[in-house]
Amino acid sequence: MVTSTAFTANRDQYIVWLPPPFFHTLPLAAADAEEAADRLHALAEEVLPAATQEERLRMCLAYGGLLDDLRAAGAEYAGFCILDMEGRPSTASLPMYRMPLEGCTATDVCAETRTVLREAYPEDDIRIRDLPCGKAVVRIGDEPLPIPPHLSPNGTSIEGLRGLIQVFVPSPGGTEVVVLELGTPAMEDWDFYSELFAEIVQTLNWTVEEELLFLTQPSDAASSADDNTATITQELHSCSSDVLDALGLHSQVDPDNRLSNIVCPNCSATGHHSPCALVHEWLINTANAEKSATAISLCGSTLRDRGWLETDGGTVWGPSFTAVHTTGYRLDIASSPSGRRLLVKVLTPCWRTEGEVPGPIRHTYRPDN
Repeated sequence: MVTSTAFTANRDQYIVWLPPPFFHTLPLAAADAEEAADRLHALAEEVLPAATQEERLRMCLAYGGLLDDLRAAGAEYAGFCILDMEGRPSTASLPMYRMPLEGCTATDVCAETRTVLREAYPEDDIRIRDLPCGKAVVRIGDEPLPIPPHLSPNGTSIEGLRGLIQVFVPSPGGTEVVVLELGTPAMEDWDFYSELFAEIVQTLNWTVEEELLFLTQPSDAASSADDNTATITQELHSCSSDVLDALGLHSQVDPDNRLSNIVCPNCSATGHHSPCALVHEWLINTANAEKSATAISLCGSTLRDRGWLETDGGTVWGPSFTAVHTTGYRLDIASSPSGRRLLVKVLTPCWRTEGEVPGPIRHTYRPDN
């Protein structure tokens, strides 16, 4: 499972970011069309396990065409999601590109990029923003989306619309620009995707090779018995087990989970780039929204008696419980929009500032697949 993506920005600098776990990676690196088709077919079976062969074929055709366009545009990474928004399918793509530059500074790049984009897209919202990785240009707009007959609902070619957000991030030395983009034809879900993308770009940051290896190989770091990581991992899983006991939903835990090295919110806000904590993320399947809400409520009541202090945070999408423990652990439980799944995030204390009581964790919502 992808926990971070890295791109060379120059000899010494790399950019890293954390894509949502429900985004699936498109096979840009496939050796030929046959391998790409095989990998897309495997993805369709993974993403749409209950779908018909015809529905999976439509997905392969749609993303096969997108794959060709992304390759032609020089994308170095591309992910996509197919979500169930309370019974309605919704999709978005998430590619990343990089472009070399010469004779520019980061400030010049931002100013010049904004000027060029405003001339090319006068109707779009284009401005310079401050991100954890530095200044960047953000473009928000839309563009025509031709839909071929085999993908349209009426069997004829139609002209659709695709919402688009792009972030142009110059490297620290001004040698190139990294472009991260979110596009979706599901305009009724625009608010959700724009909020999601705002969370994603907050994870963009520059790092060096030594830190990059640590950031992109959490499974290796977590399984190492040569340092304290194994002990920390064991304690983290023990904490997750206590949370599961409080939820009382043992039989419904989804096997899909991940353990990642991250920069904690406090350190990220103060400019640190190297990992300082572990986070364990896991899912629970519930029968309906009422059962999810009841489980969260009972869990909150139980954990308040066990040293957990409820904090502000959570999600606007439904019931949630966000808390910190007196030992420094953080917890975030949130329901999906449909109410049929719970996402649980348990974060260790920061080992850079161990002993500090952390502030509230900011939740990034992961919806149903």
